[in-house]
Amino acid sequence: MAIRVRSTARRVHRSGPARAAVSAGLVLGLGTGCAGHGPGGSAQPTVAVVVTRTVTATPSAPAPAPTPVTGAPPVAVPSTPAVVPPTSDPSGPVSAPPPVRPSPVVTTAAGGGASALWGAQFHGTAQVSVQVYDHCSVDGSRRPSGSQTYSMPATLALDRPREGGGQREGNPFTLVLSVGQPSQVGAVSLWSSGVFAAPSGQLLLTFWKLSRDGGTLRGQLTDAHTQEGAGLNLVNWSGPLVACRPELGTLPIGTPHQVAVGTGLSGRLTAQSASLAVKGSSGDGVLDFSIDFTGSR
Repeated sequence: MAIRVRSTARRVHRSGPARAAVSAGLVLGLGTGCAGHGPGGSAQPTVAVVVTRTVTATPSAPAPAPTPVTGAPPVAVPSTPAVVPPTSDPSGPVSAPPPVRPSPVVTTAAGGGASALWGAQFHGTAQVSVQVYDHCSVDGSRRPSGSQTYSMPATLALDRPREGGGQREGNPFTLVLSVGQPSQVGAVSLWSSGVFAAPSGQLLLTFWKLSRDGGTLRGQLTDAHTQEGAGLNLVNWSGPLVACRPELGTLPIGTPHQVAVGTGLSGRLTAQSASLAVKGSSGDGVLDFSIDFTGSR
């Protein structure tokens, strides 16, 4: 047997802008089931009560938008953190570059002279030779400890001189030579300049002095900017697992070594091809290297 009772809907009016409508229903069911048993094992009646309530509120009007203040000075937005100086000993391996990265170069339409090469990318192969040194001799002097020659895919990218912080790169174009993948042992990266974040805004740092005479290119690394921790000219190389014990093997990953001031480059550039020779060393004295790149567009 089941009994059903339904109450009538009521509407309640409240003072003020908010009004609510409330309806309630009550269903009472009485039946007999076998889910519960008394002490004697006989079936006990089961009672289920379901109450449903719905409330609808009228939203209040939105708050008025604030009136703009005319003539207020612009709000200064804090700049990103400054370039962090390196924490490693300059006489030892240089730590990896800080998390800042150079701003991208905006390419303009090619014109005459050096600007005709802005936006050019030459893809090819680089032959790299590395001479490794250590200080494991009896008197601690620098001595050769091994050498290696290898080949890697490489890209030479040229673009308009970089600008930042009200300054402009003094080279005929900005240059980036990338040999291998950055994390790969034996990889090399050479940047003529980079734009970094600083407390006062952007900071332009120029590493290489480049000159172009017709199709001939020459350059020299004049400032490694190690004090600013701006590591963009790097040779990624793997050292021994145990110092002075090369027979025990090398580390599975490379360590970035800053390229030393005085490293030079020379080459030939045309509208369709490029050849570049680089010869230098690392700032910590661990490596001497040479690179021969040839590529085309």
